[in-house]
Amino acid sequence: MEACEKILSFFEKAGYRGIAIGHEIFVENGEKRIKARFFPSLRSLAENLEHAISEYHILIVPAGEDIHEYMDVYKRFFYNIYESTASLWVIDVASGNVSPIINDSFYYEFYPLFLNPSLSTWLSGFWDKENPL
Repeated sequence: MEACEKILSFFEKAGYRGIAIGHEIFVENGEKRIKARFFPSLRSLAENLEHAISEYHILIVPAGEDIHEYMDVYKRFFYNIYESTASLWVIDVASGNVSPIINDSFYYEFYPLFLNPSLSTWLSGFWDKENPL
């Protein structure tokens, strides 16, 4: 799967080694292990949100979907985040660029590699209906 290979490449740039199996990505860097999952749509993430936030460290969705769907999933995720350590990221599959949706522990670790590391700038894009991402 192209998206998962690009996500794996993103982690490799940060010094992690790993493997992509289906929609799951398993990477490690010494003692640190990260289990990520790519969801091919926001709908698939929304349908599995409660399980996903307890199972994975990082949840990744593709860029470019409807703005209202992003906000709906983001709000649901935000209200559940306090019970989880999961992070929510977006990938532009064509370029392989990754951006965080929320500021979290992984944000600082991968800051130099994010397409747009400024959280407030990135989130403001949610409200621009002409060019949401």
